[in-house]
Amino acid sequence: MQIKIALLFLFITQLGWAQSAKYKIRSSGIYLGDMSVHKTESNGIININITSDVIVKLFLTIDLQYRLNCIYKNKELTYGSVTTYVNGAKHSSIITQKNGSDYTINQNDHSSKYMKIINYSGGLLYFDEPTGQNYLYSEFNGYDKQIKTLGRSKYLVTDTNSGHKSTYQYKNGVLTLATVEHTLMTFTMTKY
Repeated sequence: MQIKIALLFLFITQLGWAQSAKYKIRSSGIYLGDMSVHKTESNGIININITSDVIVKLFLTIDLQYRLNCIYKNKELTYGSVTTYVNGAKHSSIITQKNGSDYTINQNDHSSKYMKIINYSGGLLYFDEPTGQNYLYSEFNGYDKQIKTLGRSKYLVTDTNSGHKSTYQYKNGVLTLATVEHTLMTFTMTKY
């Protein structure tokens, strides 16, 4: 019996774990699109992929797409990339790459350095409640954002550069509702 349990544990460890979730994105109650998040974990490596497709109708119709990929090894970010598209054309990109004890950030063909270890970033917000975290690294912006606990399983993330504030609510450690302030409008993401 113990051998069977050990073999089952070894099999599960080698396969790893996968989690997926989908979110409806709205603004002022109007449905704009969806976001899909997917996380796999195997042998100490976490891979997160996030995709969203949103249609915004202001003065004209704009199709916004967002693609994020980040990789953690032994609970430390080793690679992160975000690409945005507007009406099908690439709008912006940023890559964060670990190089020894620091990171190189390439944002729209401009390079900079980030000198701290990254153990919590925006990609983890969907799967790992930020309990005990005071900041997160934003793969989208290439800098830190402040995290403040608002109550049980509810957090405020503040972009200290723009002043935008976003709230994140969790159930059993998984994001269920987020309100994200953006320059154009405020988005609400609800897990379904």
